[in-house]
Amino acid sequence: MKMPSLGKKNVSIGYTGIELVDEKDLDKNQVGYSNLPNGESLIGKENGDWKKDWVVIGYETGCGDPIFIDTSDPNFPVYTALHGEGNWNPNLISSTYHGFLQIIEKLKILATDREYPTKMEEKPMTQKEYDEFILFASDRGGLESAFFWELLVSDDNAGIGPEI
Repeated sequence: MKMPSLGKKNVSIGYTGIELVDEKDLDKNQVGYSNLPNGESLIGKENGDWKKDWVVIGYETGCGDPIFIDTSDPNFPVYTALHGEGNWNPNLISSTYHGFLQIIEKLKILATDREYPTKMEEKPMTQKEYDEFILFASDRGGLESAFFWELLVSDDNAGIGPEI
């Protein structure tokens, strides 16, 4: 499967969101992950090392955690991992890149008129909207757990989201 074009896709909801990088900026967005600014490799083979087949395609905007694909798999599964931990422990957020893009499109709909915290307060999410989005993300992402998406779209003021 050829990876579809990224384009620049940004979606903001409440305090967070997702920013996908433009294809022309992919190389510069690998700095700090697969390489240093001087080009020195950060790739390793040990647990917790950045892998050679991982490519950063975007960021979760609340904490700045990378969103990356595994190019060794023809479905290009999509992961995130906490940055600043000293090692990389990937968490699957979609088993396919195609499913990930579908989730992003659905997220854009959910985020309409909820792009900022004040807008989220003005138009709180309903439990039904939340549940439908999480079901969609689980289905399209091929996930047993959609915890990343649950956290991303949670609305603490409305009491909607996972128990932490």
